[in-house]
Amino acid sequence: MSDDIQFDEVRGIGLLPGAGATFAIQGFTNKSSGTAGDAARIGMGRAEKSPKTRDPNIFFWGDNNQWPQEADKIIKSNDILSRGMIERTAMHAGKKVDYFYEVIDNTGKRHIELAIIPEIDDWFDLNLINSHYYPQACADYEQYKLNFPELILSANRKQVNRIFHNKIASSRLEMQNASSKKIENLYYCHFWANSPTKNDCVVTPILDPYYSVQQLEQTTGYNYIFPCSFDDRTNFYYPVPCWYSAVQSGWVEISNAVPIVKKAIFKNQMILKYHVEIPYSYWPKKFKDWDRKSETEQLGLMKTELSTLNSFLSDKENSGKTFISHFGEDESGKALPGWKINVLDDKLKDGAFIPDSQEAALHILFACGLDPSLVGAATPGGKMGAGSGSDKRESQYIYQSKQPMDRAITLSPIDFAFSFNGWRKRYAKADRRLKVGVVDSDSSDTLDKNPTGKKDTL
Repeated sequence: MSDDIQFDEVRGIGLLPGAGATFAIQGFTNKSSGTAGDAARIGMGRAEKSPKTRDPNIFFWGDNNQWPQEADKIIKSNDILSRGMIERTAMHAGKKVDYFYEVIDNTGKRHIELAIIPEIDDWFDLNLINSHYYPQACADYEQYKLNFPELILSANRKQVNRIFHNKIASSRLEMQNASSKKIENLYYCHFWANSPTKNDCVVTPILDPYYSVQQLEQTTGYNYIFPCSFDDRTNFYYPVPCWYSAVQSGWVEISNAVPIVKKAIFKNQMILKYHVEIPYSYWPKKFKDWDRKSETEQLGLMKTELSTLNSFLSDKENSGKTFISHFGEDESGKALPGWKINVLDDKLKDGAFIPDSQEAALHILFACGLDPSLVGAATPGGKMGAGSGSDKRESQYIYQSKQPMDRAITLSPIDFAFSFNGWRKRYAKADRRLKVGVVDSDSSDTLDKNPTGKKDTL
């Protein structure tokens, strides 16, 4: 077993292998990391101060204008969250985007009749609607609750010829125009970490979805952004996605910590005997020039101090000796926290000494709005396994039944193209309307009634 201290410089937690102890530095932050703890301080949808030079035209996304990039790191660092995003994207995108006639019969019932119109088929193929555009739009929307598709008009400006997906991580909104009270442009750049200015970005005007046709009639350009955003009641520029609540509540951090601790335990084959809590305020009091030291120097001092503690707790000659920790008092005489060494029961056999990874996974899935059965997870207190195939089919059907709201948002630029290009009027029929929607694979029937387990619904 190695006696080297294992220090997670991202989260401020680690192991003292020789002593068989874990430690946590309370209030620890690492400014250079893109972690769940760091992301919680980013301030989504607010204009925060940044140490870098900032272009006053661009509304920052987070205090360092890197929130989308940091959010992506958080998702990719957690297997449950990353899988949850894939599931949400897949069910949002459905089987494919298609167009159809909506028919209302004499009894008032609604029926769907698929249509075949070569002009529209060619447009779908040209714009890679089902192979590229819509899957990418759904992926970004599920991760950020935003889409900034770009519409390109024909030479005579009478039709939407092309539609492209702009990556959300590369997109930033312009500050609201003080006169019009509108956000008028989108700034597109792949290198926001370099603090680009307006001149370094592709700047494209944004259409107001409520007045898009009138706006096109009053302008002369060819490229426009058709914004698709979930309405956030408090964040005017950038909405907060639902999965982020699992980060703010700490469940993602707990979920990430479990494999780190378990890996170290199996690697070192040791049983934890102590958990040491260290207030971050200890370090500036211990080292008077703490604030003048670089982050690397601070981490070095921490490791040296922790190495001393590791030796103290693991040395047999120190058995029975007393560990002394100094603490101060505030102005009211209340004791400030000092080091605290908690003795742990040996519960390695039943695993009760570490956070419950299953509970963390379930809370993350709940934040994603996913039934655990959809990703093969069990419910709390239930039997092992994730339920029957029927449970999964019903969960999928229920989830898909809630998709119309989000799909109406992500399909809105395609829907606009159908109207602007005149297809609805040109191909209208007396008793039916031309519409666009997502085809799902509905698996709600049991296999004895529906041997294939599938039927297309719109």
